[in-house]
Amino acid sequence: MHFEARTSVEDRARGMSAYPDEQVLFGSVVTASDAYGRASSLEYPVLALPKLGLQFLSVHDYLLRCFELLRIESASDISSDIQDAVGRMQPQATFENSEEVHFEGWTRMALPIKSLTITDVQRPRVGEQEPSCVRADLIVDLSGFTDVICAEWDASVRPRDVLILAAARAGGSVAYVRGCKVEARVDDNEGAGERQFRVLLDCAQYAQDIASSNGVYDKLNVAIRRRPQANNFKSVLETVRALMAAPPRVPKWLEPTFLGYGDPSAACPKLASTTVSFGDTFVSADHVRATFAEYAGVDFVDPFASPCIIEYPADTTGTVRVQSSETQRRNVQANQLEFTPMQVRAIGQSMLPGLTLVVGPPGTGKTDVAVQIVSNLYHAYPRETILLITHSNQALNQLFAKIVDLNIEPRHLLRLGHGEEELDGDERYSRAGRIDSYLERRTELLSRVQQLAESLKVAGDMGYTCETARFFFVAHVRMRWEQYKKNGGNFPFAAYFGDQYVEGQESQCFNELQLLFDELAEIQPFELLRDHASRADYLLTQQARIVAMTCTHAAMRFGEFQKLGVRFDTVVMEEAAQVLDIETFVPLVLAPNVKRAVLIGDHNQLPPVVKSPGLRMFANMEQSMFARMVRLGVPYVELDRQARARSSIASLYRFRYQNLGDLLPSSAFGAGNKGFKHEFQFVDVGEYNGQGESEPAPHYFQNLGEAEYVVAVYQFMLQMGYTASQVAILTTYNGQRALLRDVLARRCPDSLPRVSTVDQFQGQQSDIVLLSLVRTTRVGHIRDLRRMT
Repeated sequence: MHFEARTSVEDRARGMSAYPDEQVLFGSVVTASDAYGRASSLEYPVLALPKLGLQFLSVHDYLLRCFELLRIESASDISSDIQDAVGRMQPQATFENSEEVHFEGWTRMALPIKSLTITDVQRPRVGEQEPSCVRADLIVDLSGFTDVICAEWDASVRPRDVLILAAARAGGSVAYVRGCKVEARVDDNEGAGERQFRVLLDCAQYAQDIASSNGVYDKLNVAIRRRPQANNFKSVLETVRALMAAPPRVPKWLEPTFLGYGDPSAACPKLASTTVSFGDTFVSADHVRATFAEYAGVDFVDPFASPCIIEYPADTTGTVRVQSSETQRRNVQANQLEFTPMQVRAIGQSMLPGLTLVVGPPGTGKTDVAVQIVSNLYHAYPRETILLITHSNQALNQLFAKIVDLNIEPRHLLRLGHGEEELDGDERYSRAGRIDSYLERRTELLSRVQQLAESLKVAGDMGYTCETARFFFVAHVRMRWEQYKKNGGNFPFAAYFGDQYVEGQESQCFNELQLLFDELAEIQPFELLRDHASRADYLLTQQARIVAMTCTHAAMRFGEFQKLGVRFDTVVMEEAAQVLDIETFVPLVLAPNVKRAVLIGDHNQLPPVVKSPGLRMFANMEQSMFARMVRLGVPYVELDRQARARSSIASLYRFRYQNLGDLLPSSAFGAGNKGFKHEFQFVDVGEYNGQGESEPAPHYFQNLGEAEYVVAVYQFMLQMGYTASQVAILTTYNGQRALLRDVLARRCPDSLPRVSTVDQFQGQQSDIVLLSLVRTTRVGHIRDLRRMT
């Protein structure tokens, strides 16, 4: 009798490949998932897929389900890319050998492989079976392609990028599929007809191929590149795989709620009998009284001044105590927004340790609430670090731009990932921009140190380095100040301050000097660290206090953050309802010492985008963690006053929320829209040339009559004096969006408005919206009420 230990989850995780192979790409699971709900015989069959419900057995169970679903989702996209590329390349059998192929077609996204040679297979790590690293040299053939396509490959294929390698057979079928990550480009012939890359193969996949002796690497003949936006799957899958192979890192206070067990409110903070630092949230004493009108009274310990601290009573029968915060006053810039009581409640609850959910209907100020939360945390807890997460770069830039306008030290702000160049202003908040800013600041401060030395008639170059400046402060500046305090006499630094020096303000002048040298002490590590990578790591781990990135970037750089040992005390996530469950999980476990998690979103709006119908409907992959927490009964704060739309327009979706009111009176919107009798209206566009909706390609719906009508209305609006920036044209289908752009390009090419789908426009706003619903035979996408908001 033979006994064998059960394979642990960690060992299973290490043996999983982050690259989908041909069995996954063209297997029954991916095919059935893509065709889910479309088959004529059985519309909604049972699929061999794990599901994401409300509860999970353990963190490993949750991660394993997410890994399988993410792998299938990425496989669905990769499969279509491979089939498109191979179909365009038209592989044909050669006359000499029927197993060899040549390509009669071409595509800019794929190239024939000239050779793939395994160059380095390193030994397995202790306790593992597969090699620790597998390197190969990949040579692709660019002969016959234009200079433009060659330049595209040179620019788009960079280190860390993923290439898909396929073995195409005559007729367009694919025998094998493997993946690789580019480590470096090793050729130096820019104009030649081939490119050579050193690539890293998946170790687990390589070990399986060697064991099966299938000779797959000799048969790969096509290298496919993908769009950068769609090519992050490997980093995300490797992050989930690494989490499975390591002990669970969920904060102890969050784990029961995360898994769906116990009291749903156990992880949520309660404001009763607590003291909260509100910073500059309140603009006046009347604002405080209006906010806490439900309490028995408001007691001002001293005359109202911002920033202030609020002491909550045990219940509403008690009195709220308000006192000013002297320690923060010099650091805080006055807030001008008069937050509503529910917004104040959301801000106050977010200051306490625990999980805070904020539901924000359209136009209720979710972004302003998030900005105020970050500002209050920054000033109230000067030794803590805040991680700011959003789903999209656009939302992150909008949020970050508002934070930049606050009175926050620029050196404490860091924006990671792409999209930083879209921020307005002279300051750069990327790693490179912050390092350059520190070095420029160092030069400026050292010149001031040299001026101080010259005013004190101290010989030598005291402003040469931060280190010499520190010695100068200890040996000359501080010594003169102590002698002046002890013996009196003339102020030793009067010559340096010149006309700015006022008798009686000597202490303030010395404090300014001390701040100068303290700032140089913070900059000194950038002087000692010579290479850019070390400076960037130090900036992230030691200097930055507000770090902003997208959830995708957090997943892609998870391993790097773990190696650096980054520390975040608070995670603030906006657009939380649009983020996949696993994409919310990764930032929460990025650091083991997270004290607060603030999730801001709206589960009544559109969920995360999942293209595969089977994953979306059967596996419930479109459920965000935010929506799951709400369904579990976790308490949340719902903002209840909107200021984006007219009251009549807001009534179209007001029924989706508990008590959504209007912040502004109807008179605030003034007169009606010129040229239109109604504030909103529905127009029934009949058949145009005998046709309503059309479907030129599968699931690619268009309606020419609606497109012409919408563009005609837009042309009328231009004649009435509206500008293109005031109008957004939306539709529920990608096909109609393309058609609208074509019609607009012909009718009014000089005044093009924003044209987008409803899904992509979520979170944005426009003065006037023209909406094309497209479908005439069925309801279509608009049957999902979440698209109305």
